[in-house]
Order: sequence, then C-alpha cells, then structure tokens
Amino acid sequence: MPTFPAIDVLLPIAAADGLASLPVTLGLAWLLPLASFVAILFFGPRMGPHGKNAAWLATAAIAASFILSLGAAGTWLSAHPMASHAAAGHAEDGHADAGGGDAGHGGNGHHEHASVPALSGDW
Repeated sequence: MPTFPAIDVLLPIAAADGLASLPVTLGLAWLLPLASFVAILFFGPRMGPHGKNAAWLATAAIAASFILSLGAAGTWLSAHPMASHAAAGHAEDGHADAGGGDAGHGGNGHHEHASVPALSGDW
C-alpha cells in the first residue's frame, strides 16, 4: 500500500493511539478554514484574476476540515461505540401489539429501561 507523507501530516489520527491525537486533529480541523481566511485576507489580490485561486484555497481548507472531522468522529466512535437503545427488541418481547396499544405494560404504560451511560466528560 503506498504511503502519502502529506496525508500523514494532515491526519494525525493515524497514530497508534488515535484518542491521544484527537485534540490535535480537531484543532487542525478548526484552524484550517481560519488560516485560509487569513491567507486570502492578506494575499487575495495576488491569488489570480477575480480571486479564482482564493476560492480554491477556501474550498480546499473546508474540505480538509471536513475530512479531519470525519476522521476524528470515526476515531471517537471506534473507541466509544454507541449504546443501543434499550427498547430495540421491545416489539420482539411481546410488549407491542398491532393496534399500538399498551399491551403487556401492566396498565399504567410505564416501565423501566436500562440506563444508557453518558459519554460526556469521557475525554
């Protein structure tokens, strides 16, 4: 498989411990459009007729930011898988009827679901 040094620089999530590099990855994703704005602000008149190359720079920065964000989301979700909803097998347990009623719930319609752990503060 060929290696691309430029991608290795832009995607630090390829490190052995992806979670440790998430702050750098998300920082780059946040700063790339800002850096392109500053470059366009100072060098925009020199970037081709009618800012054509400035538009390419801005679009490339936004696309790179999107790719970095997707990589960070993939890294985060691979380390912290989403918990399934407790009621996913609800209809299979015989608790749901075709009429949409409240069959099997003891009449009051309230029952306990397994708690879903919060992921906030986990980083």
